[in-house]
Amino acid sequence: MDSEKGKTLVLLTTDHGMSPTDPKNTTYLNLDFPELIPMLDSSQNGHPLVPAGGCRDFFLHLKEDKLQDAISLLQEPLAEKAEVHKVHDLLEAGFFGHSVSENLRSRVGNLVILPYYGESVWWYEKNRFEQNMLGHHGGLTREEMEIPLLALCL
Repeated sequence: MDSEKGKTLVLLTTDHGMSPTDPKNTTYLNLDFPELIPMLDSSQNGHPLVPAGGCRDFFLHLKEDKLQDAISLLQEPLAEKAEVHKVHDLLEAGFFGHSVSENLRSRVGNLVILPYYGESVWWYEKNRFEQNMLGHHGGLTREEMEIPLLALCL
């Protein structure tokens, strides 16, 4: 029996980390920044193309001629809560990998809001889009990017 000892390795890991979120502290873009709504691209039936992503990585599909206006609108008021980036800049910096498909490029939107640890930014529609989670993932914080790896040799 002792000769079998050490022949089994158990590895335990996750695919991502988490950030705590407080639903009561969520910034809802359409409620806090209603002037953003007409800047958004819309679907064939006229509804704004939101939300996309999650409350820790909120992607916006803005009319191209309104992209800079949206950045100006959001960047300063969200400065203590989140980073606001052009998706193009993150694509060029390799945040989505070095080989990004045209399918992703066509669907990802052109602006992303990446909340800081413990923060969340989302879209509100009663019983449809509400942030009610006490933890979430998707952002670029250390806690979400680094994952545990436990190893046990039996």
